[in-house]
Amino acid sequence: MATKDADFNEPLLRADMGFCEKASWPLKRVLFVAVALSLLVSMVGAIIVHVALLSHPPVEYGAQLLPGLESRPLGPILKAYNPDPTYTIYQSNDTREKWMQLFPRGMGYIQIDKVKELGIVPDFIRNVNSDGSGRFCVAAFHQLHCLYLIFEEFSQALHGQIKHPSGHTIHCYDYLRQSIMCAADSNLEPFRSRFEGMKPGDGVDGIGSIHQCRNFEELYAWADRFRYKDDADAEQFEG
Repeated sequence: MATKDADFNEPLLRADMGFCEKASWPLKRVLFVAVALSLLVSMVGAIIVHVALLSHPPVEYGAQLLPGLESRPLGPILKAYNPDPTYTIYQSNDTREKWMQLFPRGMGYIQIDKVKELGIVPDFIRNVNSDGSGRFCVAAFHQLHCLYLIFEEFSQALHGQIKHPSGHTIHCYDYLRQSIMCAADSNLEPFRSRFEGMKPGDGVDGIGSIHQCRNFEELYAWADRFRYKDDADAEQFEG
């Protein structure tokens, strides 16, 4: 039994077997070369993909929407929100004028045929059903129109001029909800509310917080350049 146990304890390959060491080195070299080649191929592939992405950025929804418009969904502009009460005075001609200044000529309606002269328009825009006029609306100005319409109807309700919101305003509630969710602003805003009757730390007003923004002036100029027509008004906006 002792001999049998000794046989079980005997290593299959003893250290004094010279061929063991000689046979293992080629295997180590093969493994080393294989790993090195794998890393090299991965690095070269990563460099090729990186260069390709830089020269040909992927076209996604919003990544490069329209010819002549270079602004991306998340632009390089850092901007702090600051209060401006001139946009919130009810039934004021000056306030209305301030809102109208946010719209380019044509109120954000553009002629798609003019845009096509600069380059290829993405399929998900070109193939969409429309009224056949080639007229499209830049979403940012549709959103501003909706916000202004809600502001106007709220003012009318405060002064007893209306009792119920219009169907157009109901549409705007849901449209703005989806627009906000689409933008999904991930900026973190501190608790330091300035609302009346609230102490700092009781709420969030977002004032002074830095946000990553797109260039609104660039979009404004683009919409003005490719406008469908000149005569339009935000209150008669068809959106």
